[in-house]
Formats: sequence, structure tokens, C-alpha cells
Amino acid sequence: MIDRELHDVDVAMRNSNRDRFVARRVLGADSPLALAEHVRTAGWEPVDARLKVSDVPRLVQLLGGAHLYGDDNRVPIRELIQNSADAVRARRLQEPGFGKRGYVRVRLVERSGHIWLEVEDNGVGMSRETLTESLLDFGKSFWTTDSVKREFPGLLAKGMSPTGRFGIGFFSVFMISHVVHVTSKRYDHALDSTGILEFRSGLSLRPILRPASDEEVIHDGGTRVSARLDEAFLSKEGYLARSGWIDKRGRPDLARLVQAICPNVDVNVQVEHGGLISDCVSAGDWTDMPGDLLLSRLTKPNSSGAQLRTYGNLLRPLTDGTVLYGRACVLGFGPYYWNADIGGVVTVGGLAASELSGIGGVLVGSTDVVTRDQAVPDVPFSVLRLWADEQGRLVAQSDLSEDEKLCAAAVVMKCGGSPGALPVCTSGGDYLDAG
Repeated sequence: MIDRELHDVDVAMRNSNRDRFVARRVLGADSPLALAEHVRTAGWEPVDARLKVSDVPRLVQLLGGAHLYGDDNRVPIRELIQNSADAVRARRLQEPGFGKRGYVRVRLVERSGHIWLEVEDNGVGMSRETLTESLLDFGKSFWTTDSVKREFPGLLAKGMSPTGRFGIGFFSVFMISHVVHVTSKRYDHALDSTGILEFRSGLSLRPILRPASDEEVIHDGGTRVSARLDEAFLSKEGYLARSGWIDKRGRPDLARLVQAICPNVDVNVQVEHGGLISDCVSAGDWTDMPGDLLLSRLTKPNSSGAQLRTYGNLLRPLTDGTVLYGRACVLGFGPYYWNADIGGVVTVGGLAASELSGIGGVLVGSTDVVTRDQAVPDVPFSVLRLWADEQGRLVAQSDLSEDEKLCAAAVVMKCGGSPGALPVCTSGGDYLDAG
């Protein structure tokens, strides 16, 4: 440490044309063996036994891509949206009056015969130091380092609670692209401070930093991540089509995919395609929007509108009067219908993490899993039980079939509720309730 401090001071004095200190380095600090020539040891041999990573790009590929997340190509979009949402939340706290102006925009554009996926935000943006150091520090989130205190003093004290905590999400973009550009400018810096970090061959070559041209400048501040796709998301054989995210005309539906990724995020999310911008999610709109519309965010295109309306009418908040833990309904599909039309998820920071079985809608949760594909609902059991009791009454009064009500009763009881008038078993073709 002393050797590094002396070296850095010497460089600073030399660059500023000041008299340099006589002490500029620590003799033998290069290695334990070199130091042992001046500081003798007895009974033990000094060796350099520090943990090393000789092939950093290989490690990042193993722990930051498909080996960690599998072959789910939604992950890069989710991670980029999450990073952008954190940046917008930070700007809300930093800039009075910013309010609901923050947005995350996902777009697909064609340039020179290639399709580019871009995720852009107007959040706090990154300085060149953050762009070239914190962003590239694999396994260390900017929000958990001293860098955030230097860049944005007081931000954490204002209540900044980022969703990103592990410092690996950005690197998932290399699952779908080997050519990536990160353009960023801090919201309170001049236009000419916009920098572009270019990865020209994935992680096999070091990225370069260059100034943005007039066309590339970010005017309001924020960050834009552009990834030249290795696979055509929009083709009939592409990812969106293969995974079922297609509209009624058989065309890939990016907007519906984005809605499913971040159904209750507290930031405005938009999709741009063909120059047209459409609103996917408005900050906090999930709390009071019609139930069938919320369920449609979690459901793949071409699902039954009648089914969405039926279960949308059953959607109820899970709340203790102060905290909203979710909006959900009990489904009549049974515990084995994982591919049922109606979707249900546990979200972390507004982004989908775990799928729910037997429950449609959204439950707010938390996770300590790096991949964020598993989460535990935060709802207290007392709140869950009251919600389940209400669901039992609503389902019993609904037009669902007796078989659906029977399946729903099992979910109600698993959540601690009373089945009430719901059938709990069959006998000789008759459906019998608990009474």
C-alpha cells in the first residue's frame, strides 16, 4: 500500500511540474521474495500466495453469461433494464423536479444490415472514470463501492436502494452480442463529455474509449447500451418467435416481452420499433390498472381475452394498509399447470424473478441469488391468509367451473385461507365442500 501511494504521489508531482519527493518507492515491495532480502524471516518462507485470476475474460464468460444464466436470452434485456432503472432512481434523488420524467427505452434498429438492440435511459449517466473502471469491475456493483460516494455525495443517505448489487449483470449482454457500445454522459456534465466504450470482439479484446460524435451525443444525460445482435430476434426463426412472444399476426412482439420482464417497475419503460415509440409500463401503474391488463403483461400473446377478464376481476391487493405486497388472484389451473395461459410472478425491483404456480398477478419479493431467477415473496403470512380468505369467497361466487374451483380451493388452503363454499373433493361425480 505504501509503495502504491508513493508511486501515485510521484506521478502527480511530476505531471504538475513540482519538486518530487526523495522517497518514491518501497524497496523490495514488488514481491515477498524481494522484500525478504531486506527483511529476514525465521521459520517460514515468504511466497506470493495471493489469489490470482490469469484469464479474466474467460472467468467473465463463465460466470457472467450462459454458464450462469443458461440459454434464456431475456436475461440481457432484463439486466440492462435493471441497470437503467437504477440510474433513473438515482437521478430522481439527485435532481429536484426530475420526478416522472425518467424513462428506459428499449429499441431494435437496423444499421448496415445488422440488427442492434439498444437500451437507453435518461438517468444519472456515467463519468468516464465510472465507464472505464466501475463498469468493468466484474463482481463489484458501482452502488456498493466508494465510487458512488465520490461521484454522488449523499445519494445513499437520501435513500437510494438499487436493485443491482452483484456487479455482473452488464456482462450478460455478451450472451447475445460480440459488438457492444456503451455511450454515457453524466446528467450534470457538458455535452462534450459524452464517451463511448466500444467492445469490438466481445471480451477477447480490450474495449476502447472514444469521444462521441455530434450524432452520438446524449443531450439530457444518461446511458445507451447498443448490442449488435448475433441472432435476429425479429425473424420467424429468431428468439422471440421460438419462445412464443408473437402477436396475432405471427410477428415477434418485443413490447409484450418487455412488459413481462418488468411488469411493476417504478420507472417509465418504452419500446421503439420502426421509429414508433410505445409506452409499455408507466411508473407505478400496476397498483390501480384494470386487472385484465396487468395479467396480460404476464401472459404471452394470443391468450384468451375472456379468461384474462375473468381472472382480472378476481385480482385483489395484498396489503397491510401501509405496504402493498402485490396484486394477485388464485387460479383454477391446479399445481401442475405450469404452462397455463395466465401468468404469475414474484418480482424484485419491479422485474420478474420467479414464476408462481396457482397464483396469477404480481407478488413483490426479494432475492440473494446472483441470477435473480429465484425470489421469495415479502408478503407476511397474516396478510397472505386474509387475501386467501377473500379469494376463496370470490372464486366461490364466480362463474368458474366446479373443476376450476376445486383446484383453486387447494391454492387457497395452501396460502392459509379457508375454502368456505369451494369444493374440496369429489365423490361419485359430485363436488363437495368442507361443510
